[in-house]
Amino acid sequence: MNPSILMIIGSPRLRTSNSYSIAHYIKQGLKKLGWNTDLMFAHKAFSSDEIMHELIQKTQNASIIGIIFPLYVDAVPGPLVNVLTQLCEHHRQENTEQKVFAIVNQGFPEPHQSNLALEIIDQFTKEYHAMYLGGYGIGAGGVIGGMPIEQIKHRSKQLVKALDLTIQSLHQQQSLSNQAEQLLSKPIFSKSLYLTFGNMAWKKQANKHGVKNLYQKPDKQI
Repeated sequence: MNPSILMIIGSPRLRTSNSYSIAHYIKQGLKKLGWNTDLMFAHKAFSSDEIMHELIQKTQNASIIGIIFPLYVDAVPGPLVNVLTQLCEHHRQENTEQKVFAIVNQGFPEPHQSNLALEIIDQFTKEYHAMYLGGYGIGAGGVIGGMPIEQIKHRSKQLVKALDLTIQSLHQQQSLSNQAEQLLSKPIFSKSLYLTFGNMAWKKQANKHGVKNLYQKPDKQI
């Protein structure tokens, strides 16, 4: 019987999210290697008891569970926390054969901003009684732009190589590659260019809504 992987996507943007782009790339890579692959959205499970029940059933049958999500206030999005809590409540028996890994996509250039979120997933894995294969944060992940990973190779060969290494580690059901972690220990795009483009985008949005000075402070008078 072929091994199976279920990736839980924690972004409210669903199929237009960077998290989906990452998960779909891993899914396609493992599918070519003979894996049974599946994706589910935490926000849909959070809003539907029926979908939540389906997610619980699929996690119980998966060899590996991937948790891929955007960084929210240095931590895990609330609906995803709720889903992970429910998974623990329905999974009390230890299963050392089952494995969990995590990938955090973030707008910050510095990957270390994801450390707390990864610690939360590590703790979830302990309470879920599975084995943690590790995880990493992707700094400057905004350059993905919700596009398929195959289409952004010109933007970040570093990210593509790290994900390819991740696919190989998962295929062997081993801890995530140290080389992949080293590749992602730095932003996946030039930090100076990323900040420049980011500031341009903020100014464009501000102008669209009639804001001329992003540094203007509210009137302090009572």
